[in-house]
Amino acid sequence: MLFFLLLLIIASCKKQEQTKDHAFIGGNQGLAVKILQGAPPPIIQDEGSSPFSVIANFANIGEAEVGPGTENPFVLIRLLGIVPEQFGTKPENLYQTLQHKLGGAKRNFDGTVLPGEIEVAVFEPLNFLGNVIETNAITMRLDVCYDYSTYSTVKICLKDDILESYQDSTICMLRDLHLPVGNSGAPLQILTADESPAGNDRIQVNLIVGHVGKGMNFRRGTIDPRNACEFSQQNKDAFYTTLAVKYEDDHFILSCQGLTQVNSEGYIFGEIRLYDNAPTTVTCYLKRVKPSKNRVYQSILQTKLKYRYGEYVEIPLAVQDVH
Repeated sequence: MLFFLLLLIIASCKKQEQTKDHAFIGGNQGLAVKILQGAPPPIIQDEGSSPFSVIANFANIGEAEVGPGTENPFVLIRLLGIVPEQFGTKPENLYQTLQHKLGGAKRNFDGTVLPGEIEVAVFEPLNFLGNVIETNAITMRLDVCYDYSTYSTVKICLKDDILESYQDSTICMLRDLHLPVGNSGAPLQILTADESPAGNDRIQVNLIVGHVGKGMNFRRGTIDPRNACEFSQQNKDAFYTTLAVKYEDDHFILSCQGLTQVNSEGYIFGEIRLYDNAPTTVTCYLKRVKPSKNRVYQSILQTKLKYRYGEYVEIPLAVQDVH
């Protein structure tokens, strides 16, 4: 009985360790947008004879919360590509902002996944008031522009005496080109990380930040629906993100190039830019300031990326003469 009880305890511990090691669900999306079939219909008629709606649902399939009361408060969905007056509506009726929190996907303690929450956006009534001589094909575009965050962990190796046999692989190695990295589901991520000694009291950690989504990232800022998420390389806010890094261990002091500010959570942070969505390297240093009782051990470097993200779907529509 005691033997089998011991086996059950060991199995339970292993399951908990595995769940903890795989806490993130992962994935390369934040919000995913889908147009409801038939809304709009593929063909409408002119002269105000075919009122219709555009209906879309957007699901938070990433792992960060969005909406009011969260660290990602701004969520905008808008309909573009048409002249509002020509479709019997006003410009302010072609955009909506999220008015409540939308939870992200979560992994339960038993390893199962709880999907993120879904919201519906409805643009109606729309009705083409003009007149066409022959079938006229137009393309509408539905944009979603939202604040989002990526949470990441990097498992690093530390030694009390950095230069003394730095290749000691009893537990881990100080020179490692492929550190274990975990990312929450999001379109920007820590792609890879590496580590190496940088002197007798410093360790260098390189973080490679990259874009893995299908849209475009921007610096957070304007909430004007006419200017938010302007999809242009000339946009001065394009490709910017804020990177925050934290390490909790009083034996080492963390510093990172370009990250010069400190927030209330103890993260050092600053802006970086992924030029044309190309990966960017941020170099950090861990300086040993006092000895520890552990000759060699592993620990976790925490990172957070905060940005605005934009994606869109195109909606083809044909307008026919009613006569």
